[in-house]
Amino acid sequence: MGLSSPFPVPAPICNSPSQYTEGPAGVSSACTYTAPQHTNTSFPSAMGAYLWLVWYNAASKLLPKHWTLAVTYEACDRAYATVYEVSNELSGFYQSRVIRRVHLTSNHPSGAYGGRILLGEVNDNALCSLEAYSDTAAELVNSQNRKRGQNSSNCHDWALIIVRSLEDALLLPQGALARLEKCPRVG
Repeated sequence: MGLSSPFPVPAPICNSPSQYTEGPAGVSSACTYTAPQHTNTSFPSAMGAYLWLVWYNAASKLLPKHWTLAVTYEACDRAYATVYEVSNELSGFYQSRVIRRVHLTSNHPSGAYGGRILLGEVNDNALCSLEAYSDTAAELVNSQNRKRGQNSSNCHDWALIIVRSLEDALLLPQGALARLEKCPRVG
């Protein structure tokens, strides 16, 4: 049994993550490995992470697309992601869940990969808060559905709540919410 290093493993970093805002067509997947530059080898600098909105095609052009939030440490198609989402499969109420080690551009049980947009780079504070934000947003969506009727709020509202909260807490760059609001919702 080998010992693991206390230092982060260098992650593949793409040349310009801001260029990745569309679906699979036209998106470069070339990555280069860049070792982090540490000024103090006993305390390595924190690695940045990328927060994406990923959407999946619906079964019909009239149904809503499924939205998830994904965190990666690289900005390319082959990136592995931690995916945050809400699902109402069994109970009729939305429940948040986290799925680890999913390819950023892989298909979802609800539909084929439709596209993604980079919402911004996030730090450790945002990553530590993301699961709690997801749980709270799911509760808010369920509360709205109890008041206004089942499915009046969905995964789109859940994602909007989280991104607005992260932006308000200065854990996500300003403008992320505006980019998210322009993403496709139907089809």
